[in-house]
Amino acid sequence: MSKLSPAHVTEDRIRAVAHALWLEEGQPDGRSEAHWLSAVDMVSAQTADAKAAPKAAASAPVKKLAAAAAKKAAPRKRG
Repeated sequence: MSKLSPAHVTEDRIRAVAHALWLEEGQPDGRSEAHWLSAVDMVSAQTADAKAAPKAAASAPVKKLAAAAAKKAAPRKRG
């Protein structure tokens, strides 16, 4: 099995999105460049979101641990 390069995978994603845009617009002639550029923007935004998501997800356990530690350290009320 051969490995695909990230650039190849990205180009395939762009192609698929551009094709979907073309289909959505009723398969018009002469708009391939516009569809391609829109697809590039969409895939770039998805890639940026995907790169940002692990950072946010990684901080979630830290926040949970901090909250648990603060709760544990807080003095308990006695009634």
